[in-house]
Amino acid sequence: MSGKNHFKIIICVILQIQCLLAGAQKNIEKSFPAADYEALKYIRHINLSLPEFIEQKKWTELNNYIQNWKNSEAPSDELIFCISTLAAIEQQKFSSIAMPCDFLYFLDDYAREMKNIMTEPVKFRYYINVSEHIYYNASPECTKLLNITRSWANRLLSSGNLNVSETFLCLVFSGQTEHPRSEFYTLRKLMPELDAFQHQLDMYQVNRLKSLRDRHAGTFSLTIGTWMPTGYLATVGIHPTAGYLFGYRKKRNEIDFVITGRFVNSTAQNYSILRNDTVYTRSYFGGGYLGVEFTRYFVHTIKFDFGPTFGVGYDEFDIASENDVKYTSLSPAEMMTLNLNTGLRFKYFFHKALFAGLVLKYNFIHFENKGGTDLRGNAFSIDISYGIF
Repeated sequence: MSGKNHFKIIICVILQIQCLLAGAQKNIEKSFPAADYEALKYIRHINLSLPEFIEQKKWTELNNYIQNWKNSEAPSDELIFCISTLAAIEQQKFSSIAMPCDFLYFLDDYAREMKNIMTEPVKFRYYINVSEHIYYNASPECTKLLNITRSWANRLLSSGNLNVSETFLCLVFSGQTEHPRSEFYTLRKLMPELDAFQHQLDMYQVNRLKSLRDRHAGTFSLTIGTWMPTGYLATVGIHPTAGYLFGYRKKRNEIDFVITGRFVNSTAQNYSILRNDTVYTRSYFGGGYLGVEFTRYFVHTIKFDFGPTFGVGYDEFDIASENDVKYTSLSPAEMMTLNLNTGLRFKYFFHKALFAGLVLKYNFIHFENKGGTDLRGNAFSIDISYGIF
């Protein structure tokens, strides 16, 4: 195929992608009869109903409206939370018992939307997903609603009858707090009710993570590292490594099958080998390690694991690649030895079952090279891992 044809195909593909993206944008911006979607009636009618509910103190009707909205196919959680909380404060019935577990996420979402309306009202967009690839642009309705809730929250603040927790929430709903989560953690000790509620949530999260970390599970990780020989074996030099582990663990005990390869196929110094009564000088190095390792974690927390590791396996030293013209005459083209190793394993869990790790080991090995360069020696190895269990 000619270069011109290649160019034409690339141009066609680019144009097609642009058309698809434009089509997707149209799906989002597309205007359609909102009445066709039952779930949209709550966001569309709330601006007419809410002022009446507040003015006439129709709290039962408001609660029913909010519950139906919450149970619909298109709930706006942060807006529902705002209205229900302000209604509870208005009736002097606010209690953390009725708070949702995700209240800080809802506060952050609300504060971000309020800030966008106050700073860039023309650019503000609020979409509601009504079906696959179809979103309703509820920006006008959301803007009106947040203006109502802002005025409502300011009126409650001016009453002077709020406790610290209620004041904090109304400051968020009035648009006077941009970062509710960080503000909450700074002031939580001044809000006993919210602090106690968040403490229960924190303890639940800790216990859930603890249960997750203590369970029986498989484990898998990828590793990169360095292999550093000692003694006469230092002739071959230091080499980078890469490999993977898979195994099984339960609380403090873990067993892994380990496969590691070594790279950079040249040695720090030449070495000699004896094959078929002929001495060859070589500078090639390859090989790896295949073994089983057991780790006992003396330190075992939600975030950290640390303990000694012990392993046994098979270590290989390749003196030639299969593409080497001398490969046949150098047969056997590898030296093998038992590998007994011990060291320390450390893991840091940064997201539920995901971890980053570090393994420091000393490997007891013995490559027998009769008639050639003395390659006796052991090796240190350092590996960094990234995995899941």
